[in-house]
Amino acid sequence: MGKRQKKKLRAATNPSSKGFSLDRGRDYFVIALVVLPIMVGVSAAAGASVSLPGALAFVICFSVLAGVIGSFTDNVGF
Repeated sequence: MGKRQKKKLRAATNPSSKGFSLDRGRDYFVIALVVLPIMVGVSAAAGASVSLPGALAFVICFSVLAGVIGSFTDNVGF
């Protein structure tokens, strides 16, 4: 198998996830909506002072931010 054939095969098996994708943004939003409340709960259980409105604002804002960033790039950070 030559170099060109290997490159074509690699390109066909690893689709590029670059560019705008609402599906990827939605996925990151849902993941953040599940993971962030767990993180806030763990920090509250560890003794951090967490207010309910502050926790809700944190979860909602960062979930939306993860969804927007995830729509444009594949590297959100978690």
